[in-house]
Amino acid sequence: MICPICKRPLRVPGRVVSAKTTDSQHIVFSICAACTRAESTLPKITQVKRLHRAAVVAMADPARYGVEAFDGRMNANMAALLIADLAGHHKRGVA
Repeated sequence: MICPICKRPLRVPGRVVSAKTTDSQHIVFSICAACTRAESTLPKITQVKRLHRAAVVAMADPARYGVEAFDGRMNANMAALLIADLAGHHKRGVA
């Protein structure tokens, strides 16, 4: 898997993101720890825009970016929380 923001290998997962695509599909994917750190310094609106672009990139090639699709928003959000918890992260992003 690779990070949909920086396109580097996802060696250390950072933020687990739950997003809704333009075709109303709910997905979950991860961004790397470096992008997560860089994102924390950005204004909220910029973070949302970056995560939205990352979701579009991730949906272009789901296998490459480790995208999981879910039936609804609640299922995707719950999966993101569980994945983050299992990975030892407690930060979840919603785009």
